[in-house]
Amino acid sequence: KEFCTNYEDDALFRAYGSHAVMNDDQLRNVTSVDGWFDIHTDVMDLTSLEKTTIDTLKAATMKPLEELQKITLPATLKVIEEKAFATNIQLQWADFSQCAEADVLTESNIGNLGINEHTLIYAPESFTATGHTNVVYGTEGNLKCDRFTISDDAAYAVPRAFTARAISYDRPFVLGEATTLCLPFDMELPVGANAYLLDKEMKNTLVVERVNRIEAYKPYVIITTKNMTFSTQMETAVPVASNSISQVTSANYVMTGTFKALTAGEV
Repeated sequence: KEFCTNYEDDALFRAYGSHAVMNDDQLRNVTSVDGWFDIHTDVMDLTSLEKTTIDTLKAATMKPLEELQKITLPATLKVIEEKAFATNIQLQWADFSQCAEADVLTESNIGNLGINEHTLIYAPESFTATGHTNVVYGTEGNLKCDRFTISDDAAYAVPRAFTARAISYDRPFVLGEATTLCLPFDMELPVGANAYLLDKEMKNTLVVERVNRIEAYKPYVIITTKNMTFSTQMETAVPVASNSISQVTSANYVMTGTFKALTAGEV
């Protein structure tokens, strides 16, 4: 039998293996994961949880997982305890879309689960509340998010594409100060922002070309005419996150964007 997917996560391999779960068939027989991560606290990927048949997710089960980055909940889930995700501060996205029980994620409980404000939530089809930030709802192929926010303080991850009705980016841009920017979606430039693309090199001087809009996965130099943040009220297609960032080059220089914080040694 094949080993479980997502076993690239060493900690998950140890957590599952310690309970004699080594393949997807065995995962489907798992009805509880209470206590499974008390020792294996460094699990980062729980997307394979969707293959289990658990019906309750307890706060005590999730509490040790401070490094958790992504999770997919199973269709069998019926109950999520309050503040279940309160310690999962690294959580990039949580997928509830397969949950068949209408009460798993609702207008009344979504704010009580302790989910980080930067976490992207994929809601089940039963979720019809609008106006939430970073909550993706609707049907496959027609997913929407009323307010999508991104931050330099949070890792960026989008596992399934959606349309954002409004986008905001909380980085402050300072009047007249040149800074760099790379976005994972196309965006019209807000009023007060000028964007420049590396064009060529002339006598040890880099020449940039002014452009009218931001293209996804391409790095730019930004200079603003006022103190501001970036936002748009225009519907924007947000694609699945990609690692293929365009490099802009001249004869002796390369400009590359990134969606993760880099250490000094990585720059």
